[in-house]
Amino acid sequence: MFTLGDSEKVQIFYAKDKEVSFEISYDSQQQLLTVSRENIGYEINGIEETHLTKRQMPVDLRDSKLQIEMFRDTSTMEIFVNRQQTISMTFYDNKKGGDIQIELGNQSKLIQFSNGKIDKHKK
Repeated sequence: MFTLGDSEKVQIFYAKDKEVSFEISYDSQQQLLTVSRENIGYEINGIEETHLTKRQMPVDLRDSKLQIEMFRDTSTMEIFVNRQQTISMTFYDNKKGGDIQIELGNQSKLIQFSNGKIDKHKK
């Protein structure tokens, strides 16, 4: 969870290494959340004329706070925002990055972070 000042940005680089990352960003001035697979994995081409590498959705802060919950399975990232909205994106990574990098503006704070793993039950 983050607190954000006016005109602040938050960027999260997931599965990051030197060359690749799945990117999630929020711009508080535009109130816009963006997810991008531009810098990770194989290019995914559909029938669209313009290939989709980014998705965006408007998100209002709640008491100057932004809560982001991310869940990843093999090829999909599900992102839940402020317990009210969700956005997802498929990606197929060809190089495994293991780091998470968070960049905040000067007035923003990371107030809570947790990382977990769901294990499959073996029979």
